[in-house]
Amino acid sequence: DCHLTWCTMISDVEGVWSWGEPRAWTEDEWETQILRNFAELERLTWSEILFQQKTVAKGNKSVSKHHFQEIWTLVEEAQERWLEIGLEEYDTAFRFRFANTIRAWGIKLQGHFYLVWWERYHRIYPTPRV
Repeated sequence: DCHLTWCTMISDVEGVWSWGEPRAWTEDEWETQILRNFAELERLTWSEILFQQKTVAKGNKSVSKHHFQEIWTLVEEAQERWLEIGLEEYDTAFRFRFANTIRAWGIKLQGHFYLVWWERYHRIYPTPRV
């Protein structure tokens, strides 16, 4: 039940995804989105983050807003990049959902979150369109 701590020590900010999205965040994104969202999360325990933060999904289901995600379920490019940046020992990422399509991907170790990717367009793990 510890509170979230986080860092950018292993953030992957080099290059651009094949869909044209830069991996690096802008100064504006850092100030208005990343710092702001994580400042709110730092007030919560991991238990609150995992079990009390819910959002509505397809079929009016209530699902966890922030959750673990198996690497093999990500798009192939993200799986390959995960290995390229030396994260092969981790089979599971943790994903924060901050807005409709904005996600923060990383690794949760104990109570600490290592931010790996800042995603704007929900392409790393896209949901099927109906």
